[in-house]
Amino acid sequence: MNQKVHRWIGIRLTPRITLVIAMGCALCATDAAAQAQSAAELKIQVFDIQGGQIAASAPITAKQHEVRLSFSRSYQLGDRVVVSGPEHIAVQLDSGQPECMLTRQSAGAWSFSIPLGYSETEPGGAYDPNAFKGSAHNVGVRVLDRRELSGYRNLALNPCDQTSEQELPAFPHATASSTYREMPVFAPRNAIDGVIERGHHGGWPYQSWGPDKVDGLWWRVEFGRAVELDKIRIAVRSDFPHDSYWKEATIEFSDGARMKISLAKTAEVQEIRFPRHLTAWVRLSHLAPADEPGWCALTEVEAWGRDLR
Repeated sequence: MNQKVHRWIGIRLTPRITLVIAMGCALCATDAAAQAQSAAELKIQVFDIQGGQIAASAPITAKQHEVRLSFSRSYQLGDRVVVSGPEHIAVQLDSGQPECMLTRQSAGAWSFSIPLGYSETEPGGAYDPNAFKGSAHNVGVRVLDRRELSGYRNLALNPCDQTSEQELPAFPHATASSTYREMPVFAPRNAIDGVIERGHHGGWPYQSWGPDKVDGLWWRVEFGRAVELDKIRIAVRSDFPHDSYWKEATIEFSDGARMKISLAKTAEVQEIRFPRHLTAWVRLSHLAPADEPGWCALTEVEAWGRDLR
């Protein structure tokens, strides 16, 4: 795969931050105690549209860092899964679904609305047509440990992200200035769901962030805390000749730093490397189409680095 590396242009860096961590038995014991305490709060509940409880996980002990809930019932419009636990958890919403590493602003409950209605899980929708189907379901949640959080990874990845403003977000969380006809197949979340199929547009697996043809477009991913990044990877939607592409863009960071980049007309993932930078979010703005008018979209955006917690 040919990868494209871009030059820094007028970026303002914050002073380099050095973290010194003393690893010892006292810290290990503290981490273990904190994990055990937070694990005791783990719980899974499923509710219907009226708020009636459909299923709930059994109580767990302080030594358990993971809980699963299996139940039999076909999902209906308005059903939602509610997960309670510490700030950093990994959630698997159903068998066969990818695990999501989530961060919340505080410990407590997080709710996921099962994406039924408006054809989200039907052929042509933004999810795998087999997602959340059938009458047998298995939901899991576990506590993320320090080692997982500190590992080098794509910090933007979140297949469990939601567009609905009715639910409190878990991070990473994607937003944008525009979504074509407010259709789920063109929602901002599609650019961080981990599915990279670029040669078509529309329903799964070709969902993308697809905005209207308007000025002032932007797309942003929030991490919910400060993270350290050194690489952005961008896959533009490449359903050529239906699609055009953005030939230029600006990467913005939460401290005000900016980096102007060039993008190419290619189906390959384009990589932008830079010195390690501390930020709470990344925004793509000043998106300049190569052809006017033309449909431009993002299939996936990855932000590689480390969590500082």
